[in-house]
Amino acid sequence: MEKLSKHFRTLLAIMLLVAFSTVVFAADPTADAYIREANSTNFGSTDPTNLFAVSVASLGSCVPDSFVYLKFSLTSVNAEIGSSSSIVLTTNSTLGTTGNLVLYPVTDDSWAEGTINGTNEPARGSSLATVSIASSTTTATFTGASLATYLNEESAFVGGGDPTAGDNNASFAIGVEGCGAGTGAQGLRFNSKESAGTKPALNLFNPTAVKLSTLGAEETGPPFPISTAAVIAGLIFLTGAIYFGRRKDIVRDHH
Repeated sequence: MEKLSKHFRTLLAIMLLVAFSTVVFAADPTADAYIREANSTNFGSTDPTNLFAVSVASLGSCVPDSFVYLKFSLTSVNAEIGSSSSIVLTTNSTLGTTGNLVLYPVTDDSWAEGTINGTNEPARGSSLATVSIASSTTTATFTGASLATYLNEESAFVGGGDPTAGDNNASFAIGVEGCGAGTGAQGLRFNSKESAGTKPALNLFNPTAVKLSTLGAEETGPPFPISTAAVIAGLIFLTGAIYFGRRKDIVRDHH
């Protein structure tokens, strides 16, 4: 029975390790701002707490008007980034009710929050991810294999399925595709990193991919509340205790 007890303790330790291993590391942007197409105003300085992604319906066509730009540091990434990684933004206003929000890669990281505008914005690449928007939208979460591939390309880490050494900065643009049936603006207003509300975050879902002490992450934790983890641990322990207790009774009955 002592041998069985040791096996159970080992099993419990492994189960707890698995339960807590998929940790989210949420990094704030190092720079964020929005631009209005062909407008030379730098909103990173004049409106630092908001980020607008807007399209406008005019004369039967849909015209992109405002794009969000985000930049994240990947300096602390030391392994291949998993495909569950995500970018999450929190809304503080909706402008219209239909359309898609599109995440684009921006390979030029030279832009700055205090100088970017609609006349000097860096070029956007092809779509990495798309989410639908509605009047009830409170958060926009972009995730998927294309996002993970781009993050791995931008990180300096090389290994596994990531053969490219990047510059450890990942820039993105976010815009609205589609205008709906009506006229006027369609889109969302988000909190920026200067906002008092929930800030934009880059979530890395690989616990070996970051050194949290140097990442400057805002929040970290298991993929479920600690209380839930405690319940799971308790159930694992109880199940094991019942199982091995019954094994002990069987052995004793046979003697």
